[in-house]
Amino acid sequence: MNSQDTKNKILYNKMVKNAFGLGSKSESIFKHRLFFERDIAPEYKQLLGDSDDLRGRFYIGEELFESKHMFFELAKFNDKGWTIFKEVFYHAKEEHDINYQNYYLNKVEVRGNPVKIPKLLKSFYTSSSNNSHILFNKVSYLIKEPYFNQNAKKRLLGVIFQETEIPDTNDESYELSYIGYRRNYMEIYYNIKVEGLNGIKEVKYYIPISDDKISNIIIKMIDIVYELIGTFKMPKKNLQLVVSLNPIDWFLCSTRESWSSCLDLENHGDVFWQGLPSMIGDKNRAMVYLTTGDKKDFHGIQVDKVISRSWTLLMRSKEDNKTHYHFVREYPGHIGLKTLLEEVTGIHFSDKEEIINKYKSKKVVSRYYVEMLLDKQDNFSIIYMDTTAFKVAKKNKAKYEYGSYGYYKMNGGGNYAMHVIKFGKTTYEICYEDTPPLLELLNSRYLYTVQDFIE
Repeated sequence: MNSQDTKNKILYNKMVKNAFGLGSKSESIFKHRLFFERDIAPEYKQLLGDSDDLRGRFYIGEELFESKHMFFELAKFNDKGWTIFKEVFYHAKEEHDINYQNYYLNKVEVRGNPVKIPKLLKSFYTSSSNNSHILFNKVSYLIKEPYFNQNAKKRLLGVIFQETEIPDTNDESYELSYIGYRRNYMEIYYNIKVEGLNGIKEVKYYIPISDDKISNIIIKMIDIVYELIGTFKMPKKNLQLVVSLNPIDWFLCSTRESWSSCLDLENHGDVFWQGLPSMIGDKNRAMVYLTTGDKKDFHGIQVDKVISRSWTLLMRSKEDNKTHYHFVREYPGHIGLKTLLEEVTGIHFSDKEEIINKYKSKKVVSRYYVEMLLDKQDNFSIIYMDTTAFKVAKKNKAKYEYGSYGYYKMNGGGNYAMHVIKFGKTTYEICYEDTPPLLELLNSRYLYTVQDFIE
């Protein structure tokens, strides 16, 4: 375990202590499970190997992705370059039906012949004045984005200086801010740092330009933009599938990502994330996720960024007492994570329908009891359960079973969330009002906890 892992635990424990309102006994259990004794099911131990951070890592080769036809489905949800491409070159994409695989492989079929995409783009956007005008508008918005770096702006400005009568300059203070084109005229705005009130002066040029020169600018502009987009392409190498029992991964499972879910700690209102610390008492649960190994940071806690993830649960059939590995639901979209997990582990993971169809009586419950962590009002909060419901089985222990969801929103709307616990035939519903994001609670100098927002 490295120093960052230790720091993560200290910070997580502090956040739970100061913002989640656990009762004293549950707070002690949480701290014990976090720092000293993580109760691990034997079914998961085999997947962790000799890991000392509760993460079993499987490095994914390019061949496996190709054999399962997964990579392009995966990458199109996580490739920022594809997002930019679709925006800037939208009209060419629609005209030539360019899909993600075309984009990634850098070629598309036109009238039965393969054509490199940059060549196609240059032909399309120089073929008519209207197409040229559209591209200039798109690029003009693009250069305002922070990822359109200073180097790209200066290269583009240099092309304009080269092809127009605007005086060239080597002054590093010049920064391109707008380019436009309409009917053989170009508009160019750029900023210069000068002495004055705000230190910035905007220079504007509106000049005639020939078709040849505008074509030259477009061709070089496409090269610059396409090169920039290519830096965001998702690599096929260095991908890892991780089976994690690390509670810090669970805590940040949907936070500080390019996507979000109900467990995002920066959400407010329905505090679905209130139940995250309680999961440390659930030895049936693991988190499986795909990552490049890049890190994200939340209030000093650092863990892997997640491309796609799901929960897995250990379930037991009452009919034959067999244990099943259950794959819950993939977030943020379906890219075939279950298939990849089965391939690298050699274990079959059942979905809900498969188990229900096999066991018609639906008598399928968790393999192990869940250690319940209660708040100061003796309530037990759980996360949203996509396929199961919790039921209290004996004192301070719970199990879950297939059936109705264990968490749902109130009918009639409103900023409320329902945590549902069943004691025998009685259902208890715990309502939370419009709760701020976690950081807002933490930054309030701990004047409030989530419990202060219980109705």
